[in-house]
Amino acid sequence: MKDYDAPVYSQAYQKRGKNNMKVKTSKPTDGRVTLTITASSEDAAAGIAYLIAKCASENSVDPSEAPDLEFAVRAKVGGDYLQAYLDSQLPLHLAGRAIGQENLETMLNPELIGEPPHVSKGEAVSFTASVILNPRFELTSYDPVTVNILPITVSDVEIDEQMLMLADSFATYQEDADGNPDPATKVIPAITDTWVSENIPNTATVPELREMLYQNALKFKQMEQEEYIAYAASSELAKRLEGDIPAEILELTKNDLLSALKRNLDVQERSLEEFINSQGGPEVFSTQTTNQAYEVLRQGFALDALARHLDMQVTAEDVQDAFARMAPGHEDLAYMDFFQTGRMYVMEEAALRIKVNLWLVEHAIINQLE
Repeated sequence: MKDYDAPVYSQAYQKRGKNNMKVKTSKPTDGRVTLTITASSEDAAAGIAYLIAKCASENSVDPSEAPDLEFAVRAKVGGDYLQAYLDSQLPLHLAGRAIGQENLETMLNPELIGEPPHVSKGEAVSFTASVILNPRFELTSYDPVTVNILPITVSDVEIDEQMLMLADSFATYQEDADGNPDPATKVIPAITDTWVSENIPNTATVPELREMLYQNALKFKQMEQEEYIAYAASSELAKRLEGDIPAEILELTKNDLLSALKRNLDVQERSLEEFINSQGGPEVFSTQTTNQAYEVLRQGFALDALARHLDMQVTAEDVQDAFARMAPGHEDLAYMDFFQTGRMYVMEEAALRIKVNLWLVEHAIINQLE
């Protein structure tokens, strides 16, 4: 685990410095290792403070209105609930930090073995957890990959459609008897030089507006193409992977993809059953999810193999870039979450894969088709 500068809001960990945990790691068995962990009272206290704040957030307890946050959370959820929450979550929280401390390569969350320990303030915590290690693969070849792309074009028809959409967004309506816009009275303005100069910043004529829309569309398509090349390059590399993906890792990755999908559907207020039916039913959806998990894993492990072949190392700058890509504009909040939960090893892996993927694209043979 690299040493990264902690943000100011992680003062407990700044003061603590490196982990004070004692970790005994077993020899790998069927791709798993067992971690016997003893966390110092200081490590445990920092974890408890973080989890109390997390529990407060999950239960709408405002820290700014609670001089004693633990007391406020306990009053809101009950002492038994908070104790059970800490007992179940603190070992997993500390196990994540142990994974980083021991430099274990894993993309999956640790699993607690046996009953969770009873958590008490001011006391050390001991427990056992298991971790599935990332399998290591080789590639049949480390030569540059080939990616075929189509030329980027923006047609006059596309610009015409965007002009119509823009005009429609400025439509006016008369109000009905209830004071609501009456769709029957909709008036779409004509796009003239005068209208453009009055309504569109930094443009004065229709040709200038068309050029602005063209440049925006071109930039968007260039970004799409860059994303496609990065995906296509890693997909081509994955075809060279030697060996099979372990069934357990494939199944766990499918579960992770399903959990992420459920969270997105909750935001959209859609049910999982509705989405599955829209994809062609349970059987089709299951096949799609399996194929997606398989491709995600093969691409990731292929990039790992290339990084090892190149002896490529991750740096603090690489991790910062990964946060900027993952949470643009919210890098500090994302950093805080990963740092405080001890999951920086996850971002290190992501950062290294991003870095080697960029190298792969830089050295790829790009064929532009006619």
